[in-house]
Parts: sequence; C-alpha cells; structure tokens
Amino acid sequence: MMHTNHYSYIFSLVLVTLFSCRKENQISWDQDKLNEAKEFSEKIGTFAFILSTRDTLIAAWGDTITPTSLHSGRKSISSSIYSMYMGKGEGKLDLEKTLKELEIDDYPAPLTELQKEAKMLHLIKSISGINHPAVAETEGMRTDKTRVLGTDPNVPGTKWVYNNWDYNTMITIFEKQTGLKEKDVFLEKIAVALDMQDITDSTVLYHKDPTLSQHSSIEYNLSARDMLKFGQLCLHKGSWNSEQIIPQDYFDRITSDYVETGVPGLRSGYGYMWWVPCDRVARKFGIPEGTFSADGMGSQRIIVLPAWETVIVHKANTNLRKGFLMWLGDSGYEESDSTFIKMNLDSLLIEFVNVIGIRCKEPDYADNPICQLCRMVSDEDFETLLKMIIDAKR
Repeated sequence: MMHTNHYSYIFSLVLVTLFSCRKENQISWDQDKLNEAKEFSEKIGTFAFILSTRDTLIAAWGDTITPTSLHSGRKSISSSIYSMYMGKGEGKLDLEKTLKELEIDDYPAPLTELQKEAKMLHLIKSISGINHPAVAETEGMRTDKTRVLGTDPNVPGTKWVYNNWDYNTMITIFEKQTGLKEKDVFLEKIAVALDMQDITDSTVLYHKDPTLSQHSSIEYNLSARDMLKFGQLCLHKGSWNSEQIIPQDYFDRITSDYVETGVPGLRSGYGYMWWVPCDRVARKFGIPEGTFSADGMGSQRIIVLPAWETVIVHKANTNLRKGFLMWLGDSGYEESDSTFIKMNLDSLLIEFVNVIGIRCKEPDYADNPICQLCRMVSDEDFETLLKMIIDAKR
C-alpha cells in the first residue's frame, strides 16, 4: 500500500513557485487517464511506477521502496559515474585513448591488434565492433552481436550493436585509470548526495565468469523512489542542492552525440549508454525531443523528459535467481541434475523467461507463487502503458 510519507522527500524539492509566473508553460495531467494507466499496469505486472513533474509527485503505485535489479539499466548509471572523471591526465578517462594504450586485453580469448585500436569512446557508445564473450550476456544478445559483427575483427567505430563486452570493459578501464571502485563512487558520491533511502549491502554487486572474460559486469539494485532521485539528478543536468555532481555538458552529449541504432521508436538512438528516442516513430508516439532513458530487461526504466521537466520510473520485479530455482524445483529437477542444468542452462532460462513473460499474464496463473515472485513486462505492454501516460498530459 502506498503511503504519502514515502514521498516526503519529493515535496522538499518542489519548484512550483519558480514556475508560477510561467502559466503558459504549465504542465498538468489528467487524473482519470492516469487511473486507467494504473489499472492497465497492474494487469501487465508492473511492480512500481512513479511519475514526477518539476520535482512534484504526480502519481505513484506499487512497491516503491523495495530494491530490485535494474538489469541493463545499470549501464546508464555507470556512464554517469564515468562522466565525473572524463578528461586528460592522471586518474582521468581520456575517451580518445585506445585499448592498446590503456593496456586492456582479455582472456581466455585475447584481442587482436585491430580490436585493440578501439577507443574508450567507442566502448561507451557501443561501437567497438568487438565480438567477444561477455559476462551477463543472454543467448539473444550473443546471437544478435554475431549477426551484426560477424566473427572477424571489425574496424572500430563502424558498427553499432548492443554489446555487454563494451560495457563490462568500461568498468575495468574506469577502475584501473582512477584507482577507484565504481561501487564506492556510486555509494559515496551519488547515493549519499541524493540521500537515497533504500541502500543495502546488495545495492551494487559485481559478477565475474573467467571462462568467458576477465571483465566483470556490475548490478544495481535500487528501489523505484531511489531511481526517481537519480532521474531527477539527470533532469537537472547533474545538479543537486546547488552541487554539480555530474558535469552538465555530459547530458548535452547524450542527446547530441548518439548513434542511430536502426531500431524504430524508443531505442532508435544510443548515446553514452543511454537510449535516445530520436526518430519519427518516437516523435509520432508523442515523446518530445531531448528525451533519454535507462532501460533494463523486464521493462526497468528511468525516462528523463527535459521538455516536460518530467521523470518516469517503471519497475518489474524479475527476481530471476529465486524464481528460476523455484521453477526448476516445480519442473521436477533435483540436485542430482545439476550437470544437465549447467549444460542446458541457456535453453532452460529461455523456457523460464517465457513462463514469467507470457504465461504469468494469464488469469489462471495470477496466484502462482513463481508469477507472484517474478514478472517480465514486455516491451509491447510497456509501450502501451507509456502511450497512456503520454496521452494523460494536458
């Protein structure tokens, strides 16, 4: 159940008086349409939703205080941290430096000389062209990466593909160049500054699989209300309580120095590990120019709409680890089947994701323990919900 005091921090930031003299630009929302959106979101499995305009809470429902995984939404947070250290000199991230200059390689499969010519800028824009196994990469991501990049080395900067190897390697480069842990920077320079309320020992986790790559992935587990705070920080171009936490020009780069992905709509552009809906499909959908968003599996979203001075947060509680183990047990697998499970992990995971992404939508499965624990909101359902929210703007 939602309680007003959960959002008391929002009202301390209200900027209504600042804009009271700009009545011609006032933004308002149709509450009846928002109620319809709420009913729809509950049907599709939304775990938490928040809509905020000018730092004022407009609507919120679901569990906004329990931290869950952002999945790939973590990449936008990582990029924001890296922006704090971009520049030249010791302890800085010079985006023009190549992997060879940075002495970055990988194992068990080493990089070629051509691959080592990729710059840090290529990695942060996902155009390194490097097809290498990566931690936290699904079978679908691997298949798509190989479809676009092939198996031979590519000239860096010539091909875009969603590439976990690029993102994971940026973690290694950041920590090597600065001597800092990304986890510590987030907790000490962002979480503390924003007074995030639901930080735990599991807020930031590293994952490594040396059979694939030496470069670890990172996982962020945040509550919806803490995601909102991060979105508001980005809405204000890195400024919080008169402190410039993230460089202002970084946010200009996101929406100007992006790559067109060839995917229509919400993911039509990709800039510095943020999605930039930049094409005609996005404009026709109603998304204003200058919007950028963090996006993770199962429709984890932080959408920043500067033109509307608005942030939208959406979460689905995938809870994949617990749910997958529960599903294995319900499917008759036992500890003695561990070798089979490991050998067939990808196909089993696909079957499990289909269960929570498709079957859990059926009314007969509403009370299923796995469906209550894990929900995947599809891109199609989220886009329908987002369209309902957009149409609620007056």
